[in-house]
Amino acid sequence: MNIGRIEADIVAAHIALDIARKNPFAADQAAFHVQQAVEKGLKHFLYDVHGADSSELFTLHDIGEILRRLEALEPGFGARHAEIAEAAETLSDWSGEAPETDGPRAAPEDVRRALGIAERFYEEVRVADAERNAPGNGNAGPRL
Repeated sequence: MNIGRIEADIVAAHIALDIARKNPFAADQAAFHVQQAVEKGLKHFLYDVHGADSSELFTLHDIGEILRRLEALEPGFGARHAEIAEAAETLSDWSGEAPETDGPRAAPEDVRRALGIAERFYEEVRVADAERNAPGNGNAGPRL
């Protein structure tokens, strides 16, 4: 997975949060992009770093399940990412289209908090990707 997609989701979340100041429904869009950033980061570790079977790449969206799979491959992963584990249910709820309701489903302050988690995790993903793609380690580069 190209980690540039993670950064794009983080940028999109920031833009949507700015718009949410005038249109609270934009917080739902920000929430979706935050969820996507975290999901893609976790999948980077699952598929690109650990080489797990990627047949579910486009169908697995449950953050808690991805964390469980990573924990099985790398004991301690979940403990090191307790912030994500604690937010997993909320993040997973943000993975799909917002239901038709009278109000937004995501509160901007919750999205901002989750965005901070996503940004911190992205830094870890960037480091892991750079190490994985360093000259001489046998990897051809990031997957698209």
